[in-house]
Amino acid sequence: MLWFLGWVVWASTAQAQPAPAPDAPADAPAAAPAAPALTVPPPTAPPPVAPAVTASPTFAPPGMVPTTPAAAAESEIESYRWQIAFADTASIVLLVSHTNATATVGALTYLLAGPVIHGAHDEGGRTAASLALRVGLPLLTAAGLTALAAHQNTCAPDDNDCDSGALIAAVEGLLVGGLAAMVIDTTLLARPHVVHRETRLTLSPHVSVTPERTSVGILGRF
Repeated sequence: MLWFLGWVVWASTAQAQPAPAPDAPADAPAAAPAAPALTVPPPTAPPPVAPAVTASPTFAPPGMVPTTPAAAAESEIESYRWQIAFADTASIVLLVSHTNATATVGALTYLLAGPVIHGAHDEGGRTAASLALRVGLPLLTAAGLTALAAHQNTCAPDDNDCDSGALIAAVEGLLVGGLAAMVIDTTLLARPHVVHRETRLTLSPHVSVTPERTSVGILGRF
């Protein structure tokens, strides 16, 4: 009985022991040495970057900012022919009307409208020339046609009923001279011209930068 119990203990002990590891072959290559670990330096802060310098206008201190002149001359070509042409057309319409009142207004419009328009555009010389033209040219043509009619008169000196045509020639002379004055005034006297104007209002920017303050504004001259 005792030898049977001993055999059982020996068998269980033999089974509990681990199997021996197999021998490594002789020709197996040796393990490669481990590569050294790379040392990464700690990140460093980038160097400070200087602010970009941009070109900026030079500002003068307060009271030293140059301003534009108070009045700057401007030139432009001006034409007001259509104004005189419109006034003359209205005077003709009034003159051919069948009432004395409108005919009188038309005659005054013919005489004064052109000179007034010239004067409104600061043309003193043209104003005087227009008035002289509108008054003088019809009188000259009327006198010339009346003299021509008298020269061609065939009436006898003692024939009081004979019409020499002087009155009709005078009326025709006034009409022809008036129309010619309108045309000359519109085409020649009211020709386009260069006008020089002064700009009274001027504005200029004002910027002042000092160690104490910065001011921005607009300077104006009237």
